[in-house]
Amino acid sequence: MTSANPMTTTRPMTTAKKNRKWIVAIGILILIPVFIIGGFGLYGLSQTDQLPWQTQPTRIPITPVELPSFGTIGGTTGATPAPTTVADSTPAT
Repeated sequence: MTSANPMTTTRPMTTAKKNRKWIVAIGILILIPVFIIGGFGLYGLSQTDQLPWQTQPTRIPITPVELPSFGTIGGTTGATPAPTTVADSTPAT
């Protein structure tokens, strides 16, 4: 019984196509955990600045800045303590 419509004929699946489906399924099952574990590892390394393409920050000494109304910013020195009350922060007349 041959049908005139070629779309209705069933052809048996070849062995190569069966093998290809198994290879794709196994590949997907292996790649998903690899991407998840690799992404987790890269995230951890990027948070600690240990990726090879991340440059180390330049070590520049930072000196404290003295502002009149806020005291010392950027470090502590024994010269002027930061004001603790409003009366301490108002300028003297």
